Order: sequence, then structure tokens, then C-alpha cells
Amino acid sequence: MELVFNEWLVEYMAPGSSHDRLVWEILDLIEARGDTVVVRRESPFMKKFYRFSKEHERLSLPVFKRFHLLLRDSKRVRIVEEEEISEVPPSLAEVIPEDDLYLATLAATTGDRTIVTTDTALRDRLEGKEGFRVYLLEDFIRHYRVGKPA
Repeated sequence: MELVFNEWLVEYMAPGSSHDRLVWEILDLIEARGDTVVVRRESPFMKKFYRFSKEHERLSLPVFKRFHLLLRDSKRVRIVEEEEISEVPPSLAEVIPEDDLYLATLAATTGDRTIVTTDTALRDRLEGKEGFRVYLLEDFIRHYRVGKPA
């Protein structure tokens, strides 16, 4: 399964976050299940990841290192270039907040069209439309832990 995560994943890796173990668990599960994280090379997600990595590099945070290594594993992470991005129908683009549109266009490049978010408004606006599956983190992790497909 190809999974698109928004920036909460990066924020949960940051120093002071009490969620770094959750990120570690998600990465373990992704690797165990053979799933793939899909990221857009030019995106708020990647910009935030590299900014946080640089800001905290002297702390040598294991979860940042692990994700950085994962980015180099083409079986676990698919990096999408701008020319690969698929547009969403205009009627759908109108209801998605502009700062979340990159997630929908990224997910549209995958067969699964699955987004994992902490944004209830995004889920409510996009879930089930044009084949998109949008999961709130809590729902996703509850199902993913027991091996059910998201």
C-alpha cells in the first residue's frame, strides 16, 4: 500500500514531542508490511523534515536518522517529482484547503489514494471522493497495528 502522510509525521519526530515512539512504531509497521511512504520532493513535508533535521542535527535524534535512511530506500519511500504529480478534478480542488492541495495531488499519483492526517476538515472534505481514502491518525494506527488494511 502507498501511504501519504502530512507534516504531523515530521512534527512528531521533533525534540520535545511525546510522539516519537509512535513514529518509530509506524515506520516499523510500514517496513514489516512492505508498504511505501510516498512523498513529494518539493513539498511542505520535505521542507519541514530537512529544516528540522538541520536544526536538531547536533542532537543526533534516532527517529530523524531512521527516516533519513528510509528516504534512500526506494522499496519503502517513493519520492515523487513535480512532473509526476496528478491534478485533482476542479470540483474537488475547490473544497480542499489550499495548503492541503499538495497532499491530494500527491495521493492522486498513487493507486491507493490514501492520506493519513490529523486534520479532520481535510478528512471530511476529501474522504470517499474520487477514490480517496483519508484516515485520521488515531483510526489509521488502530487498524494498522492489528494488520488490517487501512
